[in-house]
Amino acid sequence: MSKSLKILGVGIVMGMGFGGIAYAAIPDGAGVIHGCYRTNGDLRVIDDTSERCRNNETGLNWNTRGDVGPPGPSGSSHAYHAASAVQVVEETLTTIVRLDVPAGNYVVSGKMTLFSDPVGASCLLVAGASELDRTVWTNDNTETISLEGTTQLGSAAALSIQCASVSKSEARNIQLIAMTVDTID
Repeated sequence: MSKSLKILGVGIVMGMGFGGIAYAAIPDGAGVIHGCYRTNGDLRVIDDTSERCRNNETGLNWNTRGDVGPPGPSGSSHAYHAASAVQVVEETLTTIVRLDVPAGNYVVSGKMTLFSDPVGASCLLVAGASELDRTVWTNDNTETISLEGTTQLGSAAALSIQCASVSKSEARNIQLIAMTVDTID
């Protein structure tokens, strides 16, 4: 092996060693990054084991990991879902989808496509015995409708979508979703 190739190999090994030392020292063993800044905004990161700030610089240290903050709100913890492909909507108020849920605070959403001929329908979103939302549909063709509401249930109850039609209609792709929340403002 030639002398110049040996020197090159030793140089590469030494360079890798020094690079590993510099890399390991920033941040330091406690996770702190050390730096120096000047009043004009210049900032340089230093390895405080071998460097110090100059006379015209001020030291600045920061952690790669900040202090632990206070815990945030817990957010939604449960989602409930009920669906039905097709239901016939009669002239009397009929439950077309139902979801039984435990006590709690809920955001409730319902959606369906109504097919009516010739007059239309009326649909309610109900929690227990309370009406959360209502829609009246008077078209004589296809319509996608949505119902939304919030409720505070002191005990287990049924959430449902109930519809009635002037003449026999059909509801398809019926979805009812309820999500628990900590509070309702």
